[in-house]
Amino acid sequence: ATTLPPLSLHLEWVLKPRPRLRQSTQVAMQFGLCPGCKERLPPKTFFEAPRYCHYLGCYFCATCHQGDLRVIPARVVENWDFKQKRVCCAAASYLDLHAGQPLIPVTRIRRMRLASQSLLTEVHSIRQRLMRLGEVLSKSGCGFHDTLAAIAESQLEPYLATGHELYSLRDLVCIAEQGKAWPVYGQLDRLAYMGSEHARCCQFCSALAKFCPICASGEPLFAFDIEEYCICKQCNTAF
Repeated sequence: ATTLPPLSLHLEWVLKPRPRLRQSTQVAMQFGLCPGCKERLPPKTFFEAPRYCHYLGCYFCATCHQGDLRVIPARVVENWDFKQKRVCCAAASYLDLHAGQPLIPVTRIRRMRLASQSLLTEVHSIRQRLMRLGEVLSKSGCGFHDTLAAIAESQLEPYLATGHELYSLRDLVCIAEQGKAWPVYGQLDRLAYMGSEHARCCQFCSALAKFCPICASGEPLFAFDIEEYCICKQCNTAF
């Protein structure tokens, strides 16, 4: 008699697409067993067949895979594809549990020429502005720093209020489906506008402004002017 090795169901956050093998090959790799209940998978017939989980890349029985539909993180990251795919019950619960957590670095998302991804670029720029605004306010010793931080913390998730690199799967789904109607977009934009307008008028914050020596326009430059501000790392001159 052949002793089958134990088959365990391992769940982890995956951002790399899993190659889909032929059913016969994958089922053979599973020793013909369902990874969920460890029972033998039914043979493929007209009425019944093993069910494929698009998140785990395995085949399950009908008890452990009931056809739940979920967005697959790897498909979003690689192809900006938000079409829901069928997953097993365990994967559905796992994705639901982690959908709101900041687990996707923006640098991991493949850039594509799509309107919804252009909005992601805009959201990311606003978050960078907010981060630099906080640095300017803190450096100037202005009391508005605490005010802006308190407003941000009351309206946004901590990772959105204090950083700019990470996104949750739910964030990306909202950006793709809701666009600028996504409430968080409006909150971020208003906070960035409020902070930048304050910094330009405040005597403490405006003292940190720099001026371009090339165009000599007299227009103050701030570190939070992401698209316009460029500083020389050697001489610290802003352009």
